[in-house]
Amino acid sequence: MTPKRKTLFEGAGTAESFQQFLTDYTEFGEKSFQSPQLWDAKADTASIRGVWEGVGQPFMKAYEQGELTEHWETKGRENAWDRAFFTKGENWPAAPDTVHYQSGVLSDVMAEFAHAQDYDTTVKERRELNTRGQVERKLWGEGVYGEKSMGLMVDEYGIETGESRVKEHYPSYQFSKGTVDVPFTGSEYYWGPIPFGKTTMKEFIPGVTPREDIPAEMAAHSITEEELWWQLEPESGERMQTSKVSE
Repeated sequence: MTPKRKTLFEGAGTAESFQQFLTDYTEFGEKSFQSPQLWDAKADTASIRGVWEGVGQPFMKAYEQGELTEHWETKGRENAWDRAFFTKGENWPAAPDTVHYQSGVLSDVMAEFAHAQDYDTTVKERRELNTRGQVERKLWGEGVYGEKSMGLMVDEYGIETGESRVKEHYPSYQFSKGTVDVPFTGSEYYWGPIPFGKTTMKEFIPGVTPREDIPAEMAAHSITEEELWWQLEPESGERMQTSKVSE
């Protein structure tokens, strides 16, 4: 149970807000079973700090249990739930980006650290990434996260091995002939029309599918977030799984 507090880091600096997260995580955070680590232990706080520093030291804003749901309900979201989120700092880098998460929940923080990592770049590239995300949201809505399903593995001859794995698919937009491609540049918010075309689903193959082919949101969680998880170490210093599994 998340402890009650009167303030949620309001007025605190980025370092203080991150330290508060570490304190809460140490006191009541759950052990990590997050793939791909597969270890039954809390993460070493020094390794978490290393990730935070590496993604640009975003401000950390904690929410007590249920408050994230309330936030999304005020935004008019259907089926609102305790979903963490990331906001970009106004006049960045003078103002930091912010990770909004449920207090003490490491999985929330790592998911939003992925966005902090992707946006820790030049102002021009930040604008382009934001515009791309706006276009993709307009095209696919929640489909920007991709789709996951269980599928059978096959050997080098294409014969099913009997073992299963998680498969991910992503939406791809094929523009019709005679239309121009959507420019992923320009203003911070994209309000323009989408050229006529159709969406098809394609399989995402880690290490093979080019990052630029998949939605920016899916890339953040299927590529960047996974890379960040591998930077963590358990408190015991030992992993149950010591190497990445190639698929």
